[in-house]
Amino acid sequence: MSSTKDKGFAYVSDTSADEEFMCPICLEPFETPMCTPCDHTFCRACIERWLEQNEELCPTCRAPVSFNRLIPASRIISNRIDRYLVKCLACDQTGIQRGQFNDHILKVCVKADVPCPRADIKCPWKGPKDGLSTHLSTCIYDQMLPLLTDLLTSNASLTAENSKNQNKIELLTAELGNMRKEIVDLSNELKRSRECKFY
Repeated sequence: MSSTKDKGFAYVSDTSADEEFMCPICLEPFETPMCTPCDHTFCRACIERWLEQNEELCPTCRAPVSFNRLIPASRIISNRIDRYLVKCLACDQTGIQRGQFNDHILKVCVKADVPCPRADIKCPWKGPKDGLSTHLSTCIYDQMLPLLTDLLTSNASLTAENSKNQNKIELLTAELGNMRKEIVDLSNELKRSRECKFY
């Protein structure tokens, strides 16, 4: 059984029989397979790391290779490898197709780490999915949510009211400006009419 602990799964059958689907660098089934111009295939991360650490030469035949000359391998290779069966190292469920492993972690695995639903309001908890209900029973962020919701609703209401009042103030300011102009105009007209009487 080949183990890929950093990915969270292990292969449940001997995949060494399919040597043409194994990366010659990590000796595991391809992960995001990439082809070189000399037609050798490697995991993307493996060949990129190889090229960073070594001269830009193919690990298999030593032909010149560069990052920008790598191309994705045929989809047939990825499809074949995605059908390999794996075991989840968190919950021990077996018989999961590798291509479905991310869905298993996101939707099924009870041991997969998940954040608290109140992470959006800064709850720092992260733990196994099967511990979430226990956490929520004591999560102060979850307990604060109704209060925060009320405060946000009140704040939105006050913001809307403030906006209305701001509009009224702008209208009244404009009206006051017009009235001042009228007063100045009337005052000027009154001065002119008095001046006319003295002549």
